[in-house]
Amino acid sequence: MLAAEIVGYRPLAFRIPVSADNGVFEAGLQGPNRRSLTQRSVREIDDREAEAILVAAEHGIETSWKVEGNGVQGMSDHGQQSLTVEDRPFDAVQRARRDMRLRATVLPAYNFRCALTGLAQRDHRNAFEADCCHIYEVSDGGADVPTNAMLIIKSLHWAVDHFLISFEDDFRIIASPLLEEKYRAMLHEDLTARVPSDPSLRPSLKALRRHRAHYWKLHS
Repeated sequence: MLAAEIVGYRPLAFRIPVSADNGVFEAGLQGPNRRSLTQRSVREIDDREAEAILVAAEHGIETSWKVEGNGVQGMSDHGQQSLTVEDRPFDAVQRARRDMRLRATVLPAYNFRCALTGLAQRDHRNAFEADCCHIYEVSDGGADVPTNAMLIIKSLHWAVDHFLISFEDDFRIIASPLLEEKYRAMLHEDLTARVPSDPSLRPSLKALRRHRAHYWKLHS
């Protein structure tokens, strides 16, 4: 038996079914006990399934796997959110919720593709491999807002976090001599990150400049 106390909720913009044409949102409901599971008021789903549901709920079923964009690049801090938070809760559940909310915005903003490579690898549950890579480090109080994040595949996320990759104000990629050739070869040929066409969702200039200053400090 399970008992749940509802302490808060956020209405979803779209009703989410068990599955859609391109995939299954709750794979656990596809087994032999599907009927009994679907009748439960409370059931456990994994983080990747929750992430897919949140993305679909924010942007619609048809945009859960693909969102078209015009690829416009540009620089702007107009209308962007604060990059830092003074008090970051340490509660793991709150952290997971914040991460999922951030991904629900960042994934479609980047057309579900890595900003550095254009890759859009996903698994059988339509969970994407790419991470929301913070530019202004979380350890220093960086906020979970789209303007402080880029969608980047896991291997290059590590490279950004460790200042092997940084960015110019126009989103051109700066690659450290220490970056191995196999990773360098994955980058866009023009060495320019693909960012959202909406200026309010692009990486903040403040974040880019802070990251770049640390990069040059390490590589001077």
